[in-house]
Amino acid sequence: MYTREKVLKYTEMKIEIFDSLGAREQGSILGCAAEPYTTERLGAILTDKPGSDMFHNNKDKEIKSCWKYNCGIVRWCNMNVKFGLCDGFYLIDGVKNRVFQPDHDTVFYKCKLSQSGQNGRGELRGTKANMEILEQFETFVHLEEDDYDWRKDNE
Repeated sequence: MYTREKVLKYTEMKIEIFDSLGAREQGSILGCAAEPYTTERLGAILTDKPGSDMFHNNKDKEIKSCWKYNCGIVRWCNMNVKFGLCDGFYLIDGVKNRVFQPDHDTVFYKCKLSQSGQNGRGELRGTKANMEILEQFETFVHLEEDDYDWRKDNE
């Protein structure tokens, strides 16, 4: 029988199932799981309403994640559809284990969004100029002992 509970129970601790999926499918699963994981870690409220995923520090924030670089840089997709719908973003770079929390206006008025991303919905790319802006909003998350720390590679 195909119930949600049985399928989820089947996948518990079966990393080989996850590893057998393509990058896009893995990213979708990680992106969906990152929302409740993030809100739980922050003690925030999961809202999952149009334009934002959580309510944290009296602000509606959209959680975006990237788990594999495309052309060597981080990319967060479908940004334009969030215009005017949130106060800010919680941007996860799952490759380098980094988090950025820029406000709405920084993303839409200071960063450069590419319109050539998925269906022209706006893609925030980790270009040098954009990263110089985003690094002002970097949040240093607590790293566990086995977490990758990109800073060690750049010392």
